[in-house]
Amino acid sequence: MRERQYRLFGKVGVLDIIIVVLVILGLYAAFSYAVNMDVSAANGQKQIEYGVYLTKKDAAFEDRIEIGMNVYDSLKGQKIGTIVGYDVEPYSTIQPNIVTGEMVKSNVDGYYNYIVVISASADISEATTAVGSYEVAVGKEMFLRTKTFASGGYCVTLNVVGGEG
Repeated sequence: MRERQYRLFGKVGVLDIIIVVLVILGLYAAFSYAVNMDVSAANGQKQIEYGVYLTKKDAAFEDRIEIGMNVYDSLKGQKIGTIVGYDVEPYSTIQPNIVTGEMVKSNVDGYYNYIVVISASADISEATTAVGSYEVAVGKEMFLRTKTFASGGYCVTLNVVGGEG
């Protein structure tokens, strides 16, 4: 008689309903996880290259840059890519020319600006480009660390390698 009290319509128990609901929720969670994994794999994990502008470095700095070297964010310690190239340009300042009254751009001897090009696999969405949990964006201040140098600069280029960006 007591067993009949816990049954709905005389046939289905409350425990049976709880088990069915839990199975449905579990299947829904597994399906949602699988769909989200497919979407993130389709949207992200593209190869990117971004350039970080490092300013006013001496000539010896070039010897510290090695192609293939791992780059880390010096604040969080997270790997953010691998160096694949760099460009060098003279460091210059703008100063007044007292004779003509104009502003003149002049190079400063012994100092250079570097654009270090870094390659990484990134998750790309409409809102962000992220290398792991590290967001990469043009104009963002970045603090780089390798085994031979550490420096701060700004991201000045961001391109998807071999595809639309």
